Amino acid sequence: VVAIPIGMELRKLLVSWSSLMHEGKSILQQTSNGVVIDKWTEREKRQWWDERNQHDSNISLLLEQLQVMLGPWKTMLCPSKVYLMFEMNSNNLQSSPVFVRLEEELNI
Repeated sequence: VVAIPIGMELRKLLVSWSSLMHEGKSILQQTSNGVVIDKWTEREKRQWWDERNQHDSNISLLLEQLQVMLGPWKTMLCPSKVYLMFEMNSNNLQSSPVFVRLEEELNI
């Protein structure tokens, strides 16, 4: 077991990550009805893409913050071969035991 003295900062970052994932799902769900999308104006389409691009930028920034925070310890996030095999066969990343456990530990 390895302990890194950044627990609270990491916890906040992971809560932000969870929030961003829910936000991303919401953004994508806006495009689930083709009939509605077909009626979008150019302005609405541009607004959706602006929101999507901002969301992507927020994810990128959060990942950069995580890498800086963890420093050389970021290698702890490298999955094992068994985990890779499990994830490659899974269509739903959120159903993996690792993510379920993480959400339970953070109470998110």
